[in-house]
Amino acid sequence: MPPRALLIPRLPSPAPAPHPRRLPRARRPLLTLRSSSHGGGSGASLTSLPPSTRRRRSTLSPTHSLRLSFTPLQHSTASRRLSSHASSSMGRQAAEDPRADADADAQRKAAETPAASVEEGQAKAKEEDLAPLSDHDFRIYNQLAERMDSFHNYFRQSWTILWSACTSTPTTTAIDTDELLYTGLSLASHLSAHHSIEETYVFPHLAARMPEFDPRAGPMVEQHAAIHAGLHDFETYLRRCQRGDEELDLAQLRARMEGWGQVLWAHLDEEVRALGAENMRRYWTKNEIMRLRM
Repeated sequence: MPPRALLIPRLPSPAPAPHPRRLPRARRPLLTLRSSSHGGGSGASLTSLPPSTRRRRSTLSPTHSLRLSFTPLQHSTASRRLSSHASSSMGRQAAEDPRADADADAQRKAAETPAASVEEGQAKAKEEDLAPLSDHDFRIYNQLAERMDSFHNYFRQSWTILWSACTSTPTTTAIDTDELLYTGLSLASHLSAHHSIEETYVFPHLAARMPEFDPRAGPMVEQHAAIHAGLHDFETYLRRCQRGDEELDLAQLRARMEGWGQVLWAHLDEEVRALGAENMRRYWTKNEIMRLRM
């Protein structure tokens, strides 16, 4: 007779202890998506599922498109009354506070009042006592003046060469006529191109805030016109001498330089001074100056 197996009763396993950091979570109904194909249908909507279907999953065909439609939350009557009461109390508080009325009036007037004119802003800026610029900020504000002065130095140098040849005491040293013609024609050509670029690209931008560069009545544009009135006759004479129509006469060349020389030198200095740091800071911020190029 085979021996009988010893039966040991199985003890119930103890329930697992809850995790010390895991908090009990309220059982909430799951959300599922109802989808419709592209062919038609009312689209998908969010539907609550009972807890008994928590493990069920919906399968969607790849040809289906998902559209979510949310139903707005309906506030209870008590919450609507509370919101209405809070709005009315805030309105009464704003009406009783004189500072709120003053702020509202100021905002309304600011919206109705147009922006201050450029002239008023310029006059106010000139009246302000501006603090001294640091060396770094001065270089930033003065960069246009330095750039402009580098162009003007070429014009000063060319004028000086021609004027010295016309006014120097006659010597036995021969004067290179071709060099003088080249210097004079280069001065006329570069000066015309320089002024054309200024009036086309530079002055319109600066004139928005700086009256010195007003294209209608600004002093810089008026000086340009006065310069070119004499520059045209100066260039025409040099062209005739270059073609051989007549001999270069230094006395005639000097006469054709005297009419516009004074306004030229004044313009070369005043334009650089208008673009200087102390003047530019009255109309432009440092970031704006850094974006300007010439």
